[in-house]
Amino acid sequence: MSDIALSEAQVIWGLGEGEKGPPVKVVGGSVKDDHRYSSSWGACNSDFNEADMQTKLKMLLVESTHLMLNEGIPAKAVVEALMVIPEYRGALRDGAVIRSDDDY
Repeated sequence: MSDIALSEAQVIWGLGEGEKGPPVKVVGGSVKDDHRYSSSWGACNSDFNEADMQTKLKMLLVESTHLMLNEGIPAKAVVEALMVIPEYRGALRDGAVIRSDDDY
């Protein structure tokens, strides 16, 4: 597993019909894009690129929930895919709940 920095991470999903592979994966950095997937989020979005690191991590956590709840991707597959992002692993390890008073 090659690490992909959060700032370079592009989450892709929507594997084409008849294609084999995980339902979601992370590309970026030294990991090339995989054109078998139809949807992407992350380093390919301007709002993500303009955000500071803490906001990027918040956005990633929101997107992971979207993938599970709205796209129907199993939680285990989402978590496994995101584990290549060191900042994500750190947030899980630290039990970080990233919250500010203006979030509520």
